[in-house]
Amino acid sequence: MASLSPDIEAKLQAWLDHGVGAGGARSYLRRVQAALNWVPRPAIELAAEHYGLTFAGLYADVCFNPEFSLEPRGDRVLEVCQGLACREVGSGDLLTGLERLCGLKRGETAADGSASLLGGPCQGRCAMGANAKLNGQGRCNLGPGDGPGLLAWLRGAELP
Repeated sequence: MASLSPDIEAKLQAWLDHGVGAGGARSYLRRVQAALNWVPRPAIELAAEHYGLTFAGLYADVCFNPEFSLEPRGDRVLEVCQGLACREVGSGDLLTGLERLCGLKRGETAADGSASLLGGPCQGRCAMGANAKLNGQGRCNLGPGDGPGLLAWLRGAELP
């Protein structure tokens, strides 16, 4: 388990709010995910205690919810949809090409913490071709040949 700085531990405490039960815990954990790009175990422990939930139940929620990560993610997170409709139009090949181009495998984060490459669940834009999103900003109508442009986007360039 990663050791957290006193500053991060203080922030985890400060982010606790007065919500109740599982809804309050999820809201808190979303705040942690957004701020840190991952949910460290101490945040789950704090949430379980504060909101009166079991650690095991809350940990399971975090494990099976794709919006959360138990490992640190990069400052820039590129997620390529791997839903059925997107895979039918080439998102699997797009993701494989991105792996070759950037040297990361799906689910990995660069050693310097700058970027993460993910294959993710359906993004809900199935009628618009293969989809990807970078830190929540989406792109659609992508195909296997769009890897170089997405890599530039991941590295900080703006796409037209």
